Amino acid sequence: MDANGLRRVRLYDARASCLTYFANNGVPDHLLARWVGHTNVKMTKKWYVKRRETDRDR
Repeated sequence: MDANGLRRVRLYDARASCLTYFANNGVPDHLLARWVGHTNVKMTKKWYVKRRETDRDR
């Protein structure tokens, strides 16, 4: 990343980005939770799925 002038991204950040992308593109919540090894869908959404800017007004 340094050699290419890119900012460092932690794996934890990438995990949240992936889950947010999948959630915003129609992947069901229960599949998101299973993919990361959670049994509680609400916890997965609370900690990993970030709302889109366009959703903030709703």
